[in-house]
Amino acid sequence: MRRGAGIAIGLVLWLSFCQVAAAQTAWACEGTPVEPCAKRHGRLSSQNGIALKIWLIGTRRMVAVTNTSMPSIVEKYLEITSDDHSYIFGDFEICFLEPDVPGHIRLACVRGAENLVVQPLRRQEPAFRLRSTWTVGLDQRIGLANRNLFHSVRDAKDWANPYLVIRHDGIEVISKGLPSGSRTVAASDLKRLLIDLPVSAWPYGRVVVVQDISIRAGVGSDEQRVGDNRNMSLAILEALRLVVERWPRA
Repeated sequence: MRRGAGIAIGLVLWLSFCQVAAAQTAWACEGTPVEPCAKRHGRLSSQNGIALKIWLIGTRRMVAVTNTSMPSIVEKYLEITSDDHSYIFGDFEICFLEPDVPGHIRLACVRGAENLVVQPLRRQEPAFRLRSTWTVGLDQRIGLANRNLFHSVRDAKDWANPYLVIRHDGIEVISKGLPSGSRTVAASDLKRLLIDLPVSAWPYGRVVVVQDISIRAGVGSDEQRVGDNRNMSLAILEALRLVVERWPRA
């Protein structure tokens, strides 16, 4: 009986722990999305009026966040009257709840977030990571970049490490570590794709080629989107401590 009671108590404590952990990390997203949810790099903030907003970094667009509750790990930084009031930067999984109307703020809910960085607004302190939200880095078995192995490579067909082509609609990753040989992803998904590549995809060590796709003259919107994708990609590559070989446009 005592053993059974001990197991029961342990089970209750374990379930309680799981519930607390879930409460710390869960994002309550209500409503029906009008399009597939997607990760976007942004800055979450709280203010009077529309209580919560996300600025989509690289654009002039703002999103009105409808979540009525936030995970406890970020909630205290969104309290306007608190000394902890801060901006929160990161990759947010955003679900839009209404169609896009140019010039109008869109309603959306946040279903998840990762790689969060807190920038205090009231205290003179540097920004810091919410470490529990950060994904792991590259496999530790991948060595440092070995220039002796690639310094003479000048053609894409001879490059053996991941090769990134910056497009207006995403990042094309060319790698022998991918089943199809290449895959195009949103910039916000680039980090996860690189982390998931096998060690065999990095024979030169921690180095990638980055190249902008050729853009027809006069396509200004494409130029802007390529620039935004490039800037976000370079920030991700820096965070992964990868050496970047910049090649001229394809």
